[in-house]
Amino acid sequence: MEHFDTDALVENMFENALSCRNIVQTHGIEFFRDLEKQVVLSLPLHPPAIISLGGGTLLDKDNRVYLQCLGNLIFLEVEQSILQDRWKSGHLPCTVQDVTAFYEERLSHYHSISCPSIDISRKTVEEAALGVLNLWNPHG
Repeated sequence: MEHFDTDALVENMFENALSCRNIVQTHGIEFFRDLEKQVVLSLPLHPPAIISLGGGTLLDKDNRVYLQCLGNLIFLEVEQSILQDRWKSGHLPCTVQDVTAFYEERLSHYHSISCPSIDISRKTVEEAALGVLNLWNPHG
């Protein structure tokens, strides 16, 4: 199945010379969100494909509408404590100052979309993938 990763596609615009974090630090969050939106709106309308989104992609209404037209969305949920650990280790966007506010803002957007979710907080990659597969195709 074809796979698209929106963060990787944004980085490809810079020939992978800059990571998403570096793009935000160098050019600002609005510039990054504009690039991200260009990438999302350029995704092909032909299924089946897996599209991996950056965590802030669904904050934009146009992105949400377009992605819902593409197919089924599945929300991979993690506990706030895991985000706190990621923040401490530098694995969250450089713009995050308050993990609780960051978590609650995004969670409210994710929950506004009618889609199934799976809590992957304590799951291995394999367990998470199996959970997604079961949500996507519950009858095998």
